[in-house]
Amino acid sequence: MGLIVWAQTVAAEEPAFEYGEISGVFEQAGERDGYVNFGKLGVSYDRYAIWKDRLREDYGFSFLIEDRMINQWGHGASIYDNEINLIARQEILRSVPGSLSFNIWGQFANSLGGTTASQFQTQLGVLSPLNGGNSGPATSNQILQMFALEYSDPDERWRVQVGKLALRTLVNLNRYANGDSEIFFSPMLGNNPVVPYTATLGLGAFAQWKQDGWYLSGLVRAPDVALGLSTRSWNAGNRAYVVEAGLTPTIPGESVRSSVYE
Repeated sequence: MGLIVWAQTVAAEEPAFEYGEISGVFEQAGERDGYVNFGKLGVSYDRYAIWKDRLREDYGFSFLIEDRMINQWGHGASIYDNEINLIARQEILRSVPGSLSFNIWGQFANSLGGTTASQFQTQLGVLSPLNGGNSGPATSNQILQMFALEYSDPDERWRVQVGKLALRTLVNLNRYANGDSEIFFSPMLGNNPVVPYTATLGLGAFAQWKQDGWYLSGLVRAPDVALGLSTRSWNAGNRAYVVEAGLTPTIPGESVRSSVYE
């Protein structure tokens, strides 16, 4: 279950590329799953939404403040976690052709109970990893998920990104794939065995070429477990390489586009 702590009523520009878990920084709040309609109380957010939209239009600054409660229950077992995500995107050198931006994503993850994800998994008797959950009871982690520069060309056909990369914002973005905040199934049920891989972080570079109906992506990065900004893994010579080809057909009768990976 998720609760967003702010509402926005001004439509934002639809991004040309997919951004996975941070796509909300581009979107109108009411269009995202997990948002709560506050009814008449939502009117009080109108001025805030107008101000936020003006920041984007005048200064190229967009941000998202999000609170997620990841509460999971099973027969005789439960686990409770909370995540606060602070996501921001600052366009820089707006006079140059295309789009050059700085992107940052900070996450504050807190375990609210005494059960770890592995204990919860064992109590349920399941083999596959579960959705979210900290590694220890009563823990708090401050994670720099993303710290990267991105450039996309004026035609919005290709983009590059360098810095600390959050892979789950770049690859493996199948709409029907498992995600901690989108689909509450285990990776085994979600048929997405690469979730644990894309959840790790690291310094690297990413590039993508996009056409109508298909795209091709590639990246190199240094897999790292550091929660902050670290060059240790990169300096040690650790490298991981990913190449992804995807189809993005428009499904008749659907208002969304989905990805099928090869």
